[in-house]
Amino acid sequence: MKQKPECIDPFGHGEVRPEPCGSGRGSGCVETVERGRTLITAETQVEEIMEKYPQTVAYFIKNKVSPFSCAGAFPKTLGELLAARNVGDAAGFIKGLNEMIEAV
Repeated sequence: MKQKPECIDPFGHGEVRPEPCGSGRGSGCVETVERGRTLITAETQVEEIMEKYPQTVAYFIKNKVSPFSCAGAFPKTLGELLAARNVGDAAGFIKGLNEMIEAV
C-alpha cells in the first residue's frame, strides 16, 4: 500500500498533518493548525502560495527570488523553485515565508 505524504511542521513542534490539506490539489502542505501556524513546505505548489497568500510576492522579491515564470506563477513546488533560483538556505527562506504570513 502506498504511503501518503505528510506535512512536517517547519517550526519543530513535531506536528505532522497527513494529506489532504490545503486546496485539495494534492500538495497537502498549506494548512492552518491550532496554534495559528501556517505550514508552507518545500512540497507546497508555488501557484497555491500565490493564490492563497498574494502578499507573499513582496517577500519573494525582497529576497531576490522571482516566484514567476513566463506563463505566470512558477508551475512547480517551492522546493523546486528555490533550487532553480540557487537559494542557498531554502529552509531559512521557507521559515521566513511562514513567519511573514503569520504576521499579516
